[in-house]
Amino acid sequence: MHWRGVCGLTVLALLGALQTPAASERQPIAIVVSAEWETPPEIQLATLRRLYMGRITRWAGQPVERYDLASGTRPRVTFTSQVMGLTERELEDYWLEQALSGGAIPPREVDGMVEMRRVIASRAGRIGYLPLAALESGDAARLRVLAVSVGGRTRHPREADYPIDMDRASGAKGQD
Repeated sequence: MHWRGVCGLTVLALLGALQTPAASERQPIAIVVSAEWETPPEIQLATLRRLYMGRITRWAGQPVERYDLASGTRPRVTFTSQVMGLTERELEDYWLEQALSGGAIPPREVDGMVEMRRVIASRAGRIGYLPLAALESGDAARLRVLAVSVGGRTRHPREADYPIDMDRASGAKGQD
């Protein structure tokens, strides 16, 4: 009976471990630029937010073209929440207000990961985001992944405390 109890507890422990997300199962959102664009190796989260809200239009010495994934996708919801500090509905309201007042123009929207990789890689001055897992081995020559700085700490998407991750609560607000 004692042996059965130990085996049962071991099986339960193993099943529990399988259900607990490991660091390798994280789902960070990578900020990507063309490998041809000579940018700093990192971007401040606050700068990324200002770029994506159209408050600044230049970075690393040139005009920036911003690209968004389709509305409602998990990476887009995560990016909007954790970088911009808004829900998608709040962001829609923001862009409507900007349109009515002749203000900033929203980022261009792409249909998916393949198109995002293709569009960003095609020209310097373009910035986008996608799950780190969506990058393919051939992308290293065409795309560069930027680290993100928050509060003086710079983190790469492969680090556990990287600030943009789909496994974090989707309601989390972005921070400077």
